[in-house]
Amino acid sequence: MSLDETLYPMRNQINFRQYHPNKPAKYGVLFKSINDLRFSYTYRSDMYDGKRVNGAGPYFVKGTEIM
Repeated sequence: MSLDETLYPMRNQINFRQYHPNKPAKYGVLFKSINDLRFSYTYRSDMYDGKRVNGAGPYFVKGTEIM
């Protein structure tokens, strides 16, 4: 199992658009997925919509937020 992050490039005006200065496409929508290492299979993929304002969300793990 591995955790993968994929930034799909887009420059639309949405609240959950992410900025990564080290990527070729600096702005986009960030997807996090759990993948199998042996087979090319994705178990789960979720769109990252930013840090929760009013506390932890259902998948929040302290210390893993993106700065």
